[in-house]
Amino acid sequence: MDWHQYHFDRLEGNFGSYVAERELHQWLRQSIKPAAKLHYDHYPLFIQAMMGEQPWHKDGRDWAINYVIDPGGNDVETVFRQGIDTYRLKIEPERWHLLPYVGTLEHRVEQLETRRLALTLNLWWRNHIYL
Repeated sequence: MDWHQYHFDRLEGNFGSYVAERELHQWLRQSIKPAAKLHYDHYPLFIQAMMGEQPWHKDGRDWAINYVIDPGGNDVETVFRQGIDTYRLKIEPERWHLLPYVGTLEHRVEQLETRRLALTLNLWWRNHIYL
């Protein structure tokens, strides 16, 4: 996929999220639906961009399926915490990954050196997830 043809320049501040172009929705259907039986057709795909220090937060969704286009540096990690316990995850670019419990566990992205770009799909238990 030639990612340079899409406009990822809408970042204002340290975080931005907006609905992806129609072509990216079509690419999503071709690239992920054969691998997972998801009923997501009426949920939009979002483009997510972030820079700099990110705050600890919980999402307004249960799970996320993300596709990192540019991780934002070589040592970037997604960090989850619950109480004093933390779990660090280095996410590989250009492949889909499932992030469970983003609505219940605090998390953030750390060690960003440049702008991080990703595609993200919001999932709730009512989406009927079959993995």
